[in-house]
Amino acid sequence: MRLATLAVVVCCLTAGCLGFGGQPADTTQDVQLSVDNAADEAYDVRVSVVPGDVTNVRFVYANGTTRVRPTTDLTGVSPSQLTNVTDVVLAGANVTSDEIRVPANSGIGTTLSDVEPGASVWLVVRATTGESRVRTWAQFSCRPETALVRADLTIGGDGTIALATECRSAA
Repeated sequence: MRLATLAVVVCCLTAGCLGFGGQPADTTQDVQLSVDNAADEAYDVRVSVVPGDVTNVRFVYANGTTRVRPTTDLTGVSPSQLTNVTDVVLAGANVTSDEIRVPANSGIGTTLSDVEPGASVWLVVRATTGESRVRTWAQFSCRPETALVRADLTIGGDGTIALATECRSAA
């Protein structure tokens, strides 16, 4: 009898280790992004997912030169101060980026799946023509226990740009 009881106790204690304890919790987040463009011109939106800290930002200028700067140079200035900048690219370990072209008077939605919990998401909004193409950038993140991150980027007919974000729990 003692041997049978011991066997049951051992089985109960090791059930989680052997895979009998149920499914493990999902350890990723989904990021839902929608971009609405009410302007009469197309815009490019680069979405960069940064699992850790970004250490540098690469500025690309209209004359073809490139400068690598710390991220404080990006977060400490407004886009209007960056004359002749055609692109801004985040640089760091494990940064993944995707480019979305949003045609004039239209909208696009996408979902980034399996994003590391708590990762920062950066958006860089650029006009498709001109020497000073970079219009704005934004960074957002949600706490690691958040299951869903939602971001709505709106480009107004007058060129104003607004971002609203929402962090939702798994429940």
